[in-house]
Amino acid sequence: MSVIGYAVLPWEMQSGFGNESLERGFRDIKAAGFDAVEVLLGSTLSFDYGRREMHFQEWPWPPRTFADHELTSRLATAIRGSKEAGLQLTNIFCDGEYINPLTADAEFEQAVIVAHVSKAAGVEHLLVTGGPRRPEPEHSDDLKRLADRFSELGAALQEVGVQLCVHPHIDTGLETPEDIDTFFELAEDGLCAFGFDTAHVTAGGGDPVEVLRRHVQRVKYVHLKDIRMPDTVGPEFKGPARFEAFCDLGAGSVDFPAVWELLTGAGFDGPAIVELDDTPDPAESARVARRYVKDHLGV
Repeated sequence: MSVIGYAVLPWEMQSGFGNESLERGFRDIKAAGFDAVEVLLGSTLSFDYGRREMHFQEWPWPPRTFADHELTSRLATAIRGSKEAGLQLTNIFCDGEYINPLTADAEFEQAVIVAHVSKAAGVEHLLVTGGPRRPEPEHSDDLKRLADRFSELGAALQEVGVQLCVHPHIDTGLETPEDIDTFFELAEDGLCAFGFDTAHVTAGGGDPVEVLRRHVQRVKYVHLKDIRMPDTVGPEFKGPARFEAFCDLGAGSVDFPAVWELLTGAGFDGPAIVELDDTPDPAESARVARRYVKDHLGV
């Protein structure tokens, strides 16, 4: 049976990526009735990538470099704090480019180290993204390079005992339904699982039910995420507009009962994590999500 959790990101978006926001998020997530939690790595590498590629908004803090002791303290807080709150830590998300020659080796080694650390804490999955998106013919080349690189990373994580899960994401080179089809045709099955996100697939122009139907056997990790799609998707639906369309579970257009029926019918038993990037009241959003999951999905 899947473990149902909530990502701690909204608490960190409110007050910066510090240990206090992690701990407050853990307490609120547990109080809302969830059993698991997901955390972003929050390293210098991942923040540099996010600032360059994730066209969310003006970042609320200036560029910064994280000291070694800050990163190790964050990892310790994620592991210790989630355990103390009675939550299963399901993933420490390592976003990045992975095929940029300037950062690829460092991102690869970072993911392997995080896998070792998190595996010792009982974590069995590691999510990654890939980007940026370039025009053709570079885009097709990038998808091939990304499939090769993530197959290599998946093999390295397999030796650790952690499953690599690749998360298609808006504002990256792996975003549209066509990207997803091509990538999973190229990437080695077993080494590259699908980290399926209902809202990012929708914002990328796909029907999450149809995308899931084609790839459900590759799905090992799920983000239950909702989005309010405009009646007509025009050129203005890009950058911040897409991120701002993410919403509380049940307030958007995703057909979660149909998604859940497909997943359970295929025997999915991995983590299912509710995610929301930002919200004025993270604790209330978590409570809303838990009620929705119980009432509409029966879990």
